Amino acid sequence: MMCKTVKPDKECLFAGGKDACNYPGGKCFPVVKECDNCRRIREFESGRYCTSYANPEKRWRLGMCPLNTNVVAQVKVVETTKKLNPIKAAKRAKKGK
Repeated sequence: MMCKTVKPDKECLFAGGKDACNYPGGKCFPVVKECDNCRRIREFESGRYCTSYANPEKRWRLGMCPLNTNVVAQVKVVETTKKLNPIKAAKRAKKGK
């Protein structure tokens, strides 16, 4: 169905009946700053909106938006340090290893 609220004449998953939006709140919400440079953002007369989500802010509450195209996958590098048992270390030193 076509949107009649904030994205006029644009195909929308949340568009309902006459001049209505089925999304809670009755309209789509503008993008947030974390969405900057994402390829899913479209400019409309009423502002900048995401083409995938009606409320992008909710996508960022628990971390990264799953469909965001501007963030490179962040891999956490964890340094592992080997824990030494002092008794075993003393025995190895005694043997000469």
